[in-house]
Amino acid sequence: MGKGKKGKGKGKGKTKATADDPFQCESEDSLPDAWAGWDAEAEHLYQEEQAKAEKPNDFRDRPSDRPDDFNGDIDEYSGWRRKTKLWTLDTRCPDYKMGVHVLRSLKGSAWSTCEHLVDDAALLLPGGEQIVFAELDRYHKYEPQSDVQKRFEDAIYMPKKGAMDCNMFINDAIHRFTRLDEVLKGTLKSTPIPSQLKGFLLVKKFGLSNAEIAQLLAGTGLSWELATIVRGLKAQFSNHTSREPRDGGHHRGGDHHKKKHHSAYHVDSDEAYVDEDESDGDDEEEDSDNQADENVILEEDDVQEALAAFKSTIKSKYKVARKKMSDAKTGRQFRSREATTTTSTAGGPVSGGKSYRVDVSELKARTRCGNCGQIGHWKKECTNAYKAPDKTGKSESKGWYVTELGQKDDAPICEEIAGANGFFFATDN
Repeated sequence: MGKGKKGKGKGKGKTKATADDPFQCESEDSLPDAWAGWDAEAEHLYQEEQAKAEKPNDFRDRPSDRPDDFNGDIDEYSGWRRKTKLWTLDTRCPDYKMGVHVLRSLKGSAWSTCEHLVDDAALLLPGGEQIVFAELDRYHKYEPQSDVQKRFEDAIYMPKKGAMDCNMFINDAIHRFTRLDEVLKGTLKSTPIPSQLKGFLLVKKFGLSNAEIAQLLAGTGLSWELATIVRGLKAQFSNHTSREPRDGGHHRGGDHHKKKHHSAYHVDSDEAYVDEDESDGDDEEEDSDNQADENVILEEDDVQEALAAFKSTIKSKYKVARKKMSDAKTGRQFRSREATTTTSTAGGPVSGGKSYRVDVSELKARTRCGNCGQIGHWKKECTNAYKAPDKTGKSESKGWYVTELGQKDDAPICEEIAGANGFFFATDN
């Protein structure tokens, strides 16, 4: 028993299988070496087979490796053609399939243009994409000259989007000049635009006033060189913000934004309104009416009632009128009385109507006193004894009423109108 145990322990894991113990494994030394005939060449072939098994078709497994779609837009054709040309140089697609993939990327009118190429056997040959490009060039008019025109417009008109600070605007302008020089040298075989012209365009589109341009040129020594202008702008106007031109500018694709000009009209206290567009016959008729009006005697009750209504109207609209006067002052334009026409947006007479101002002293001279009945003063100033009015001699009313200056909503109201003296208008009904 002792020898059996000793032998069992000594040959553990190395004994051969016997009939009595069929599950006993053979010794490791007796197993055949499976890697005995393996060499470097066989290993290389094995790795290639494994790579092919993992990626049977590399191009087919890359859905992003496709040319961009094109729907037939002429404005987008130039950029799409360049991108597709770049795709043919970088893709893993076989040469004989490039024409098919380019044709499949067409949509809309572009597909209708090249649809007949499906039956062309040359499309499956290397260089088949050139057949598609040639057909698109024929119908979509691919012209390099259009790129030259676009870059000229970008460099000369410099359309901006929103506000741009000094450094951003200068960098954007230099980039436009560089792109224009590239297309001039490459397509037209021409010389680039002069540096002085670049400096002039930069200053023109920077948005400086005449005084600021003079200040800039004084610092640059009257030089328009681009490099000198750039240094001057950064030194003197580093905090300047360039904005879209408000006067409409002649920039490409821009709307002509017209700036609204406001005007102020000065009114003197002794000035009377005169319609300059009336004919001589109308002037004579107006003079006769004025003479007739001067002979009319007004009743004090009617005058006081009209003045009370006038003052209440002025008080209610005083704030609105003051705001409109402030807006007119900020319009940065003053229009003289001689340049004002009958359209009268600033307190002139209304075209087609007749209105004139009567001074308070003149009004008193034509008003009958409500206390004594005499003409030339009002009841609050009267020192005479009371006299009953003569109803038989009461004058007929001519239709006097109070109106605003110019009878327009946008007419400015002077400060003195809101005072106690006010102004009175007579207008024919």
